[in-house]
Amino acid sequence: MGAQGEMCEKLQVIPGFPILRAKRVASTQEGKNVEMTTSLYRGDQYVLEVEYK
Repeated sequence: MGAQGEMCEKLQVIPGFPILRAKRVASTQEGKNVEMTTSLYRGDQYVLEVEYK
C-alpha cells in the first residue's frame, strides 16, 4: 500500500511511500467482536514475518 493524503502528513512521508496496514479484530470466547483496529506503519520502520503451519 502506498501512502496518500493525510497519512503522508501523519507519518511524515511522501505520497506513494510504502505503508504497512494491519487490521485486528478482538473477540470474546463466545465469538462476539468487541474491538476492531486498523493501524498504519511506515514501511521503513518495520519488518513483517509470516510463518505458515
